[in-house]
Amino acid sequence: MKEPTINTGGGATVGENVTAGLDFVGRDKVGAQVFVDNLEKLARWLGIAAVLAVALWSTAYFLTTLRIQAETRQIEARKPFLEKQLALYTEATQAAAVLATTTDEAELTAARNRFWALYWGELAMVENGGVSASAGGVESAMMAYGRCLKQACEQTELQRLALNLAHACRDSLAVSWGVTDWQAPVYTP
Repeated sequence: MKEPTINTGGGATVGENVTAGLDFVGRDKVGAQVFVDNLEKLARWLGIAAVLAVALWSTAYFLTTLRIQAETRQIEARKPFLEKQLALYTEATQAAAVLATTTDEAELTAARNRFWALYWGELAMVENGGVSASAGGVESAMMAYGRCLKQACEQTELQRLALNLAHACRDSLAVSWGVTDWQAPVYTP
């Protein structure tokens, strides 16, 4: 009787010992298992990468939120000062404008009194030097206006100094409020 043969696919035939054929099938199973193992490793690494990406994004979001909250708190803390500065600058420029433009004695007296009250008191709390008015800021502009007022300057000189004071106040507010649009515009013909 003839021995049964099994074709292993590799061109060789094996007798009753079927292990060679199973070896070929076993290699396919081993290859499939390696593939599955590699997929599992890849899935684990992708999972770790996703967790790290979410952690990094969450940390960046948290830090950005903290920074925005700190900036908001800083603005809120500065708000009373900025509002007071704006109000006092407005009063100073109004008093200077009245002194430079009116001839009504009652208005002149009231404006002069308010100007000197601002000069010697409240305005000194909020004015910042070094901004405009020849780099002396509001303080320098107020001093120049005060000198002229004491020396009874011509009204045209008071008008020029009133404009300088208003411009110094505007530039100071631009710096204080962080709004560069308020600074002296550059005119181009």
